[in-house]
Amino acid sequence: MINAQTPGGFAELSGGRKGILLFNKNGNDFVAFDKFCPSNDCTSAMTFSNRLLKCTCDESKYSVDFGGAPQTEGFECPAIEYRVTKNGSTIRISNF
Repeated sequence: MINAQTPGGFAELSGGRKGILLFNKNGNDFVAFDKFCPSNDCTSAMTFSNRLLKCTCDESKYSVDFGGAPQTEGFECPAIEYRVTKNGSTIRISNF
């Protein structure tokens, strides 16, 4: 886990179907995604590197900068995104 308090930092949290990735976009804005592979055929959690979630079963990639949009040709379903609200130093992750 890298410090999620710095821009570009992230934390991997328990919860969701396969765990949750909390990503700090720019120091003030956070996004959170389930590490469950959108293609539904993978038993492993997605990995995270270079601002992309990657499904280890089919090598599909999803951007944390663009709402979990697939970055692999032929894939249409985005990664599952959660709502993130920040109030002072408290961050809350919930379903939309």
